[in-house]
Amino acid sequence: VGGLGGAAEVVGELADGISGADAPSAQAALLTAQAVLARSREAADEADRLLDAALSTLKDAGLRYEEALAAERLGRWRCERSAAGGARLLEDALRSYGSMRADRDIARVTRIMRQNGVSIPYPWRGGRPSHGRTLSSREHEVALLAAGGKTNQEIATELFLSRRTVESHISSVLRKLGYLSRKELAALQLAADE
Repeated sequence: VGGLGGAAEVVGELADGISGADAPSAQAALLTAQAVLARSREAADEADRLLDAALSTLKDAGLRYEEALAAERLGRWRCERSAAGGARLLEDALRSYGSMRADRDIARVTRIMRQNGVSIPYPWRGGRPSHGRTLSSREHEVALLAAGGKTNQEIATELFLSRRTVESHISSVLRKLGYLSRKELAALQLAADE
């Protein structure tokens, strides 16, 4: 299209072509193109307003995938300029992609979220769900053996784990229970014996 001037001309032709038409997808495409042009002119507030209007148009039309794409783009733009609402928009896009099982889109938006320091909700962040402040069954098992006086190596051998894994479990147990040392685990052994 020959640069910014050519792009603006094409966007103008699109605006003329769909003027008065009941075509939400085309209206949203026009608003998005205008937003991209505004952003290229460093008119961030105008770009934000136009893309937000495109997002509303797509939402009203029930075009879920296109709505998710617009939310992702607007969220990324807002995060890049530290504007409010960017993280929420990226999370909305992620949830929409998740409901559609759009794996490539999920991968892309999670990458954008990581790049912008936005926390990724489970199940998209990977790993298992957290047990919070309660012990997992494996942590409880390791804690009881440690409370009984076994060394990390002895626990590892008995449970077929690596010594490093046992160390990790012990560390988690102490943190979750608010204990400072392994010696405090003896109270667990007493409770288990009763």
